[in-house]
Amino acid sequence: MLNSGLFKNIFFLAFIQVSNYIIPLVLLPFLSRRLGVQAFGLYSIMQAIVLLSAVVVDFGYITHGVRRVAIIKGNKDLICNLINSSLVLRLSISLCVAFLIVLGMIYVYANELGVNSFIFIVIYTIFSSMNLVWYFQGNEKLFMLTTVTLLIRTLSVVLTLIFVKSEYDLGLALWLTMLPILGSTIYSYIYIYKRENWRLKLWGEFSVLTEFKYGWTYFLPSLYSILFTNLGLITLGLSHNPSIVGGYSASERLVKAVASLSGPVNQAIYPRVASKMHESREDGEKLILRYAKISIPIFATMTLFLIFFGRSIVKLVFGEIYVSFSVVMLYLPLYILLSNLNTFIGLMYLTTTNRQKIYSNAFLSGLLFALFCYFFLVKFLSFNAIAIGLVGGEIVISIFIFYSIRLERGRRKIYA
Repeated sequence: MLNSGLFKNIFFLAFIQVSNYIIPLVLLPFLSRRLGVQAFGLYSIMQAIVLLSAVVVDFGYITHGVRRVAIIKGNKDLICNLINSSLVLRLSISLCVAFLIVLGMIYVYANELGVNSFIFIVIYTIFSSMNLVWYFQGNEKLFMLTTVTLLIRTLSVVLTLIFVKSEYDLGLALWLTMLPILGSTIYSYIYIYKRENWRLKLWGEFSVLTEFKYGWTYFLPSLYSILFTNLGLITLGLSHNPSIVGGYSASERLVKAVASLSGPVNQAIYPRVASKMHESREDGEKLILRYAKISIPIFATMTLFLIFFGRSIVKLVFGEIYVSFSVVMLYLPLYILLSNLNTFIGLMYLTTTNRQKIYSNAFLSGLLFALFCYFFLVKFLSFNAIAIGLVGGEIVISIFIFYSIRLERGRRKIYA
């Protein structure tokens, strides 16, 4: 049975996930109508870009940061040292990333986007690098962070509903999406200042280079993952009119919203799996299997439901104009089941048993397949190529992981 502490963390993380993805999903029908198909396409492209930048500047702390905090929690000196190390490293990365993204955006979308949008990218990227959700997850203290995030996200939605009225309000719509990360980041540092006696140190008894080396193997799978899941919309925008991006993105966002529901459970489980693996690999594997038997059937059911009724849902939620793009709902929902499966066998199992390289290479293989679809097949299949890249990439990841584990076990028997 799941204990009450785990239920609380799943509940709090569910609220964070609701505020991060499901609540904005409520806005999509509104924005798709107010902004129009073309401006909505640009909005979707910008959202994909800032999500990509957020993962890059996180530098894998959402995985290895959670694991390390779960092991050293209670030791304020080590916690503060870790936070300062991560802050220096990730702020440095964020400045480089923001510069490169803005440079690319000016080259591609100089006529469609104004200076306001480019400044938004810079500020969003910097605050993403300061995010400390991984600290709260590792400590399993999420109540207040969840509350703050949810309240600010709700305020953001209300302000969007009131003030975004036409395609000319695209910039305002983007800025309002930044309020939650701004508020939660400020709260996070106030919290650690009081509870951990944290003080900002830009130098001291920590090594940024050591953090970089340690985080690199965790960062690569995250980078591959975000490129895999978000680069499709960006490349579609490079080769097609933003209205095509807007039409397709409605179906993709619906599928990803459902897939994101597994996030709270997985994020709540991960610190416990990491701690259990640290104590006993056998017990850790049993824990993963127990949770997988609950999670995977639930998301398999959701997948089937969207395959059968997805097109009707798109028509009901977004309107008739998006129906012609919803043909992808016949197969795109498979992404939900496959991504959930890969989370358990990849993130949960491989990273907690110090086999990050297999996990990283698996995602690289899936990414390479997706990139083939995004950059080559998109010329022939249009938005269908993006959906094929997502589903096919997840299949490649699953095959790679299962084959690598089977090969590894075969070698153990030979040397046993």
